[in-house]
Order: sequence, then C-alpha cells, then structure tokens
Amino acid sequence: MKKLVEELKPVIYTVVLIWGIFIVSSILPFLKNFGIEPRTFFGLFGIFFAPFLHGSFGHIASNTVPLLILLSLVVLNYSKEIVTQAIVCIMVLGGGLVWLFARSSNHIGASGVIYGLAVFLVY
Repeated sequence: MKKLVEELKPVIYTVVLIWGIFIVSSILPFLKNFGIEPRTFFGLFGIFFAPFLHGSFGHIASNTVPLLILLSLVVLNYSKEIVTQAIVCIMVLGGGLVWLFARSSNHIGASGVIYGLAVFLVY
C-alpha cells in the first residue's frame, strides 16, 4: 500500500496543483486569459498553461475524476520517462491542433489531456 501511494504522488501533486491554480485564478481572474488563443503568438503559450486553467467549479470538477483515473493508470503501467514524454506530446499535439483549428476564443481546461491519455492507454 505504501508503495502504491508513493507511485501515485505525481498524480496527486498534479491534481492539487490544478485545484490550487483554480483557487488562485478565482481570486485573480485575469489568469484565465493564459489559455490557448488560436492563431495568435500569445496563444502559443496557452498550449502549456491551458490544461491547468479551468473556468468554473463544474468545469474543474468534471475534469478531476477522469484525470485522476487516467493519470493513475498511466503512471502505474509505464515508466516515468514514458509518462513524461506522453504527456508533453499530448499537450503539444492537442494544444497545437486547438491553436491551429479552433474557433477564435480562449480555450482552457484539461479535457485535451484527458482525451489524449485515454487514446494513449487504448493504443
């Protein structure tokens, strides 16, 4: 049991970080502007920031459970290096596609990472 908890620490830290950023962005709403703004230079930075930003309590709550489950499955079944590479690829590829093709709006949330992790696990 102790080993399992130790292995899942990165998952727990990630979810705590996302919730912490949500709380801070509730106090400082301008942080939500750091999402993906399609086809703008500034919007490129959002590729890395968007998964950590959420627009409402319902939004973050609906992302938390699948993120916990899928991240746990990935962390428990793959090496640290593979997990890191997969998540970076998912963020860059998914965020890049949003940046290229999405409608002109501010896109935030971890849904792209969640779907990417699901595809990674199925593949």
